[in-house]
Parts: sequence; C-alpha cells; structure tokens
Amino acid sequence: MLISAQELEKVDGVILDIRTKAEHDNLHLVDDHTFMPMDEIELSEFVPKQDKPLFILCHSGGRAMQLAELLIQSGLPDTKVVQGGIRACQTCMPVLGTDIMEDQEIHAFAHQSFQLFMHRNRSA
Repeated sequence: MLISAQELEKVDGVILDIRTKAEHDNLHLVDDHTFMPMDEIELSEFVPKQDKPLFILCHSGGRAMQLAELLIQSGLPDTKVVQGGIRACQTCMPVLGTDIMEDQEIHAFAHQSFQLFMHRNRSA
C-alpha cells in the first residue's frame, strides 16, 4: 500500500494531494497532480480515473494512510500512499515553495482536516 517518492517519479498514475490549502500554498509538487483537501472529499462521490493507480500525498503520510484504507475498503484497490509525504518528495522531485510550517501547526491542520472529513463522511 506504500510507494516511495523515488518510485513515484517513475510510475504513471494520479497523484492526489490531500493537504490543507495553507499547506499546499506553502509547498507543492511542480509535476502534474490533483489538489483536493481531505476535508472536502465526499467518499460517496469520489471517483478517480479508473485506468490509473491513485497515489495519495499528505505532509508525512498519516492522513494519506487513513484515506487510502477507506478507499481500498470502498473498492479502489489500486490506491497507494506516498511514504513520507511531501517531505520525502522534496528530496527527489521538483517542488515549489518551502517547508517552513512548524510541525505543531501541521499536526493541528491534519487533525482538523481529518475531523472535518470524518464529519462529512460519517454516513458514507
């Protein structure tokens, strides 16, 4: 269920960045990716491209793992988590911006984003 940032560079698929807008504005991939904050995802309406694997990206992997587990349970088995998140990607892939946010601030964003996601999808 995991893919390294180095492997991600070499495969074809959809990269889904689920971090908050503030996190994405601060630092994001230069390469083609889809940005959809986790707290805006409706599981019942989520339909990725069927012919390509889905690679989920967050800051370090925690939120991506939670979402991937739910998507796999929902019938999307070709879903993987980018191990180490954007932090790992910035070591081997082109990114725009800098990782200047404090870990405590990112943890607060992640917690709030996950809570909003769960509230939105509680009946899904």
